Amino acid sequence: MEKEPNNNSMNGTATMPSYFPCIKSSESHPLADWLYLKSVITSSPELRMMTETYRKRLAISKQFADQYKPEMPAITVSALMNGYGRQLADFLKPTYMFQLDFDHVKKEDMEQLIQLVRGDSHTMVEYITVSGRGFRVFCAYHPVDDDDISVLELFDAVL
Repeated sequence: MEKEPNNNSMNGTATMPSYFPCIKSSESHPLADWLYLKSVITSSPELRMMTETYRKRLAISKQFADQYKPEMPAITVSALMNGYGRQLADFLKPTYMFQLDFDHVKKEDMEQLIQLVRGDSHTMVEYITVSGRGFRVFCAYHPVDDDDISVLELFDAVL
């Protein structure tokens, strides 16, 4: 079966997720494009430093690490928000993306699993989580044409 091209690709036409400078913040802005998002997650010196700090704290205790987590950036993968909050009322537009979160992955399996998801046509971004013990995958999907249900109703049902 031939892979269907991803219309949410890095071509600049996709609706991008909102980026929050820290988890506890309600202020956000849309990301420029998927390449920028991937570079922020995988190459940002600031985020790398925060990740190292989190992992050092995690080596002491999970509770100590979790106290630091609200200072880290956040992304609403599935939605573009209005810039003023994260509630359903702040929702502007769907990105047609979702996030898969794989926790407690064995160290010896991590690289092979990352390579598998990296090769899938639906994968937009993949990265190892802040704990270093799992990974996340941002995937694209195609919207369903259904006049009986809106995207907001779907989000409301999930919440």
